[in-house]
Parts: sequence; structure tokens; C-alpha cells
Amino acid sequence: MEIFVRVFFSYFFEGKNFAAIRNLIFEFSPLEFCARPNRKNMDLVMSYVLAHGRVARATWFYRLIGLILVCTAFGMLGKYVAGETGATLFAALFVWCSCAISTQRLHDIGKSGWSLLFFLIPVFGPIWLFVQLTSKGAEGSNRYGKDPLSRQGYLTVNIAH
Repeated sequence: MEIFVRVFFSYFFEGKNFAAIRNLIFEFSPLEFCARPNRKNMDLVMSYVLAHGRVARATWFYRLIGLILVCTAFGMLGKYVAGETGATLFAALFVWCSCAISTQRLHDIGKSGWSLLFFLIPVFGPIWLFVQLTSKGAEGSNRYGKDPLSRQGYLTVNIAH
């Protein structure tokens, strides 16, 4: 595997520090993730499963793309291993997780997760929902939590000394 990565990255990133790129790729270990679950790891997993809080547009988009890629790959593997049942399992997982992520996005604009039901209205429902999901989030806190793009207290410098 490392040979493939070395050839691939040497082709696309000529002149770059390969050791730094390799360390970045192999830094995350799924075994380490399962062996030592910490709050940050569990929050990431729960953000895909639970519909609490708010998420910014870019984060929503990247999570959705990652979810599509992972569920497609594992769905194909599941179909190969367990037939249609395996593929159906990952399709259901995709629907659940994409609804949770989209609900978080709707929370960012101040709408309830029940707004996802507009998807069931033919033609105009999906268009309205897409417009809502890609619109700018509400500034400041709302009833669903604090603004994910807020940077209050991000860089505080005490110059009194």
C-alpha cells in the first residue's frame, strides 16, 4: 500500500516533502480510533448519527460527500459479500446519516428538521430544500445552538503586562 501511495504522490506532488504527506495520510489509524475512543472521536461519529446542533455549509457539504463515498464503497462491498441485504444495509445507513447531517444544516438557518419532509413534494420540494440547505446560516446563536462560524474569544491577547 505504501508503495502505491509513494508512486501516486511522487507523480502528483513532485518536489514536495513525501515524508510529511505520508505521515498525514497514515496518521489516522482506525484501530487506534476504536481502541482509544476519546470525546473528539465520539463527537465526530455522533455528528453523523444524531441531529443535534448546527453545521456550516462547507462542513455539511464535505460530510455529505464523504458519506456518499464511504457508503457507496461499503455498499458495493456489502453487495459482494452479502448480496442485496448488504447493499440495503448501507443504503439505509446513508439515508439516516444524510438526514441527520441535513437536519443540522437546517438548524443552522433556524429551521426544524421536519423541513426535510418537503423533499416528498414532487418537483418543488427538492428544489426548495436544496435552496434552504445551501443558504447562509443565521448569525449568532439560535435555539439550536451557537453559530458554528463564530470566532468569539478565538484569539484573545492580554497586552496589559
